Amino acid sequence: MSKSKFNELLQSVKEAGMMESGDLLPEREYVVEKKMRTDSPSVRAFAVCLTDEDESLIPMKIYHVTVQPKHKTCTVKDENGETVVCPAEWFLPIEFPAKIERLLETKELALA
Repeated sequence: MSKSKFNELLQSVKEAGMMESGDLLPEREYVVEKKMRTDSPSVRAFAVCLTDEDESLIPMKIYHVTVQPKHKTCTVKDENGETVVCPAEWFLPIEFPAKIERLLETKELALA
């Protein structure tokens, strides 16, 4: 690695540390979009609730949802245990490592 490339990398690492500690604000922002498969009728996923439009859902809570990409809807059990169909944009799908997903599914079954 050339000295100039090393210095660029070192500067990036220093800036990342300063951002992490709150001493520096980020100059740029990255947006990552998760693509849902649209060729299957439904997809089961964990997702964060992004809305407060429905009183029976808790914003920022992780729910196990069934997404119907074709219809742009999600089916989810609300806080009262009732099944609710709502717009897919109310939820942000999250991917966890397989071990964590199995643990979350086990906990969900225990609560049902």
